[in-house]
Amino acid sequence: MASLKPNIMKYFLTTVFCFLISYSFGQNLDSCGVDNNSKLTIFESKYLNEYLKNQRDTFDFTGKQIIFVTGSNAGTIGEKIEYFSDIKEWEIRNSKIVTDLIILTKEEKIETGGYDAILTYWVKLLPVKKKIIDKIKPATKPAKPNPLSTGEV
Repeated sequence: MASLKPNIMKYFLTTVFCFLISYSFGQNLDSCGVDNNSKLTIFESKYLNEYLKNQRDTFDFTGKQIIFVTGSNAGTIGEKIEYFSDIKEWEIRNSKIVTDLIILTKEEKIETGGYDAILTYWVKLLPVKKKIIDKIKPATKPAKPNPLSTGEV
């Protein structure tokens, strides 16, 4: 009888440990895609680092700003909420969404106003980076003429 207690305790602790691990991973996904802010939260970064580990090489999603692109011809700027909603839906089916990571260069990051990468989802054709950059590029307003320099005072 005394030898049964350690086995029961071992089984109980193993079960609790497994439950906590699976619960925390599920919570991580539940905490993803709660807003459309292009800057990823820590939960989103951790999740995407794992989810796309075979695509990202050394790219780390932590603190990154992402452009989400969708549509069969990759012509639609998507939303972070929609992206993670699709991941959650397909996770229930024990599957993954069709998604690709396109890392922007330093020059492209400057041109886009600070975006680090593009994540595509449900596209049939890979996007032309230049077209996406042109869509997302911050609008630059022409400078107002200085009335002193034009003599209109």
